[in-house]
Amino acid sequence: MPKMHKAILHVVGKYDEHFYCVIPQWSLRHAVGFKIASVPEKYRNKIKTDFVFIADVNISEDDINKIEFKGFKVAPKPDPNDGLA
Repeated sequence: MPKMHKAILHVVGKYDEHFYCVIPQWSLRHAVGFKIASVPEKYRNKIKTDFVFIADVNISEDDINKIEFKGFKVAPKPDPNDGLA
């Protein structure tokens, strides 16, 4: 089993039965597709462009076709008062 790391998934589109996202920790230039069915049902209707998830991803994989996802969670909204902005 590949080593999984927490990663940000920034949804950039939807086509047929797939969502496409950019994973900044993996590549800023390539969108990675994953099946809508792989996302917990409670999130599926909420997902649109610019939606952000946190998930476990095998970001050390070089082949885009071998990227795997699990443990989807909705990323918290940025806090403008947390001193990080």
